[in-house]
Amino acid sequence: MVSDKWCNEINLLISKFLFLVFNLICISADFDPVHKGHEKLISEARKIADNESKKLVVYLNKGFSANHAPFFTSFEARSEMALALGADEIKSFEGLHHRLVLSYSVPIRLQKMIDDGATDYITSASISLDEIAKKAQKFVKEGNFVGMPKNYTNRNEIRWYALNEFLGSKLKFHIVKELNKDKYSGRLIRQSIIDNDYTITKEIKKLLPKSTVEILENEISKNNINLGRNWDDIYKRMNTYSRGNLTKIAYLNGETINQIIKKRVYSNPESVWAAFRRSNYGPVMTRLAISSIEEDVTKKEVMDLMKSYEAKGVIPKMQKVSKVIERAWYVASKTHEGMSAKEARMELVQWFRRFGIESWWNKKVEELSKGMAQKVQFITTVVHKPSLLILDEPFSGFDPVNAQIIREEILRLRDEGATIILSTHNMESVEELCDNIALINKSKVVITGGVDEIRRQYGNNNVELVYTGGQLQSAPGIFTVLSDQDDAGRHTAVLSLEGTNEGNKALKEIISQGVTVNSFKELVPRMNDIFIKLVTEEE
Repeated sequence: MVSDKWCNEINLLISKFLFLVFNLICISADFDPVHKGHEKLISEARKIADNESKKLVVYLNKGFSANHAPFFTSFEARSEMALALGADEIKSFEGLHHRLVLSYSVPIRLQKMIDDGATDYITSASISLDEIAKKAQKFVKEGNFVGMPKNYTNRNEIRWYALNEFLGSKLKFHIVKELNKDKYSGRLIRQSIIDNDYTITKEIKKLLPKSTVEILENEISKNNINLGRNWDDIYKRMNTYSRGNLTKIAYLNGETINQIIKKRVYSNPESVWAAFRRSNYGPVMTRLAISSIEEDVTKKEVMDLMKSYEAKGVIPKMQKVSKVIERAWYVASKTHEGMSAKEARMELVQWFRRFGIESWWNKKVEELSKGMAQKVQFITTVVHKPSLLILDEPFSGFDPVNAQIIREEILRLRDEGATIILSTHNMESVEELCDNIALINKSKVVITGGVDEIRRQYGNNNVELVYTGGQLQSAPGIFTVLSDQDDAGRHTAVLSLEGTNEGNKALKEIISQGVTVNSFKELVPRMNDIFIKLVTEEE
């Protein structure tokens, strides 16, 4: 006869085995804290899970909320609240919400659910599933989930639905009619507890399941609530980080960095928030930027994370590529000059007209040829009117006509006062554009100075003479005829002058020989020839 203890153990093992093979019905939430609106959601999900023999899993955001704020209650407490109301298991989303905006975090969260074996997703909304599906189609068609209109009711649910459709409709969606959001609001519940000296009033208790009240009161007694931010680290970084270090932080553009540096010192949250208000950041982006400062999240870290999921096909292709104008504004707005969006747009309009590319305004970067993309890259480099420009092979990829356009713009920028450092292997461009040069061979500077000065320095005192009317002869002590080509009586000769600054004396001698001078010019070596000569000598 099998004991009750063994029966229980066997049943537990069977349950665990069944959970392994059962599919999942999922909820994604903050649950900070779990209120009766959440209780209704879990209850409805529980019914579906039981009817279809599925496991109910709640995915909780960990570290930061979906709106990039620190949590009021701990992950452990929120997990306990969800389990008390009927969830089978709690899983976490980690490392996302201080790094990515919702448009990028949602597809990652969806994919994790799918990878875990989820078949269903359930959420609350005030509009029907049909309405959500209808509004989602625009974004599914475009493959772009950035910029969901703020006036959309339940726009986050629309975003989740649209992204699920984009990923191949892998999850079946269920909608539970949400309770009054003005009443059942985690934000209002949290604020009431704070305002009442961390006491849960009778009015607030009516909004919470009994189990949540018990867990919250226990957390309050342990002083484990209203977790907040590490403001000391935030103040320290905003007060001491150099411009270069601030530039590395994610979600800080040039204008914001200027404001941060301008208004130092920071000693309270309001002063931090004020810096972002002056930079025209909204509440959500401010929280994300502050979280990035707090956690020292770099732009590179964010880009690498996005690229890793783009490579997996999780983040939509169209979402990673902005329109040309949007990409150009992004680059302009990130400069240390802190150009505003309005200024950037005005400048970009002028540059697009100057280059005759107004028709590209609404094109996407991947639609452009290499030469077209090079033009846009040049514009984004100069649109913020930098005082110093460093250009590496700026004519690469351009046909002669467009190369000349770029050349003229570089000269115009120079004339307007910009200092330009040009790196190129094209010696013709060096002669045409540069005032001073440094020739480098194998990482060693072999010569520096003014272009004209260097060319004359390496000249050999030769001149080219074009003449008619006879045969020119060398004049000892004045010049030697090195070559003389006769083309039907028109001669092109190369003369070696015997001394420096002897041009006038040579001309007198030439005319005295009875020939007619058509042209007389100094033969100055090309920079290309000088470079070859210097490199050969080095070797």
